[in-house]
Amino acid sequence: MIVFNPFNPYFFRYRHEVAFDGEFIYILGGGTASQAYDLVNVPAFNVTSREWKTIVTVPDHRYKKYPSPRKCQGSVQLENGNEY
Repeated sequence: MIVFNPFNPYFFRYRHEVAFDGEFIYILGGGTASQAYDLVNVPAFNVTSREWKTIVTVPDHRYKKYPSPRKCQGSVQLENGNEY
């Protein structure tokens, strides 16, 4: 059972994108009316255990930094599960 927790930041976002690798649903970007979420810590929902987890990402190796926080972005998931 998934328990709603009003203090859990994963529940309060919109204009985000998602990706799925067969085990986790990843929530990418999005935000609220007043802020956009970054891609440093990505919320992920495990569909088997039905629990949330935070995935700590790594910066782009070429530029040594993360993309800017974003909402209203677009993404495409390829068949092999890579997110672009």
